[in-house]
Amino acid sequence: MGRIGGHSLLVVRLGEAYLRAGRLGEAEDAARQALVMAREKGERGHEAYALHLLGEVLAQRAPDDPGAAEATLRQASALAEELSMHPLLAHCHVSRARLERRAGRTTSARPLFEAGIAAFRELEMPFWLERAEAEVRSLA
Repeated sequence: MGRIGGHSLLVVRLGEAYLRAGRLGEAEDAARQALVMAREKGERGHEAYALHLLGEVLAQRAPDDPGAAEATLRQASALAEELSMHPLLAHCHVSRARLERRAGRTTSARPLFEAGIAAFRELEMPFWLERAEAEVRSLA
C-alpha cells in the first residue's frame, strides 16, 4: 500500500540514540528527517517529538547561541500542549529551563523547572522527576 505510518517516530528514536552517544551531526540529520516525514504524513504528535529532539540537538551544538534551540523547543511545547502530550510537554519545560540556566537566567529557569517537576510528579514519572529536582537544587 505504500504507507509507512510511524516511521518518523522510529527516526526520532534513532536520533535520540545518536544524541546520547554524542553524535550530534547524525542526531540533527535524524531530527530534521523525522520532522519532514512527520509533516508529510500529518503525524502531528511525531512532529512534536521531532521538534523536541531538534531543540535538544541545537542546544548542544551551539550552547553559546541558544536562539534556534529556544525557538524550536517553544514550537515543540506549543504543539505538545495543543495535543495534550503531557509527558513531552514536561520534557519541553525542562529542556527550556536548561537553556535558561546555561544563559545565566536562573530567574526564568526556575519556573520552567518547577512546571516540569509538577508535571512529572502528577504523571508519576519518578525517574525524570528525580533528575529535574536535582537540577533545580543545583540552581541554589
